[in-house]
Amino acid sequence: MASASLSQLHDIHLPAPVSPWPVAPGYLALVCVVAAIVFIMLLMRHDQNKSRLKQQALVKLNLIAQRHLDHRNSSQAAAEISALLKQVALMYFPREQVAALQGQDWLIFMQKTGKRLDIEPVRLLLLESAFSAQSTHPIEPLLAFSKAWIKQRRRPWLS
Repeated sequence: MASASLSQLHDIHLPAPVSPWPVAPGYLALVCVVAAIVFIMLLMRHDQNKSRLKQQALVKLNLIAQRHLDHRNSSQAAAEISALLKQVALMYFPREQVAALQGQDWLIFMQKTGKRLDIEPVRLLLLESAFSAQSTHPIEPLLAFSKAWIKQRRRPWLS
């Protein structure tokens, strides 16, 4: 009788393997929190880089102003400011749009991109004084225009 009851026994049935999906809600929440933290950190870093570019340009502008006070060479200061403005423009606008601009086209670009800034007081300094041997034009309007134009830049161009 014992052998008859043993023959009726079946093998042990193992449960189905545990599926990795659906993931427990706690793990999904953890992934979402980590992704949000990474996104916020990247956004903060991007904002710091934006302000750093602007601050570096303003520091260079102040150095140019200091050198002008020491040497009183408006031509050299105007040329350095013009070069600085071009560098800043290349950081904040597409290279194809900015790199080849010169003369009147450059002034039109500066006027279009400078919100509520008048290019007329600095037109002569940017077009002629920067390329003359010695100029006695006051560069204070150019410094003020350049400072305001640099401060207006918002998002650097990602090439």
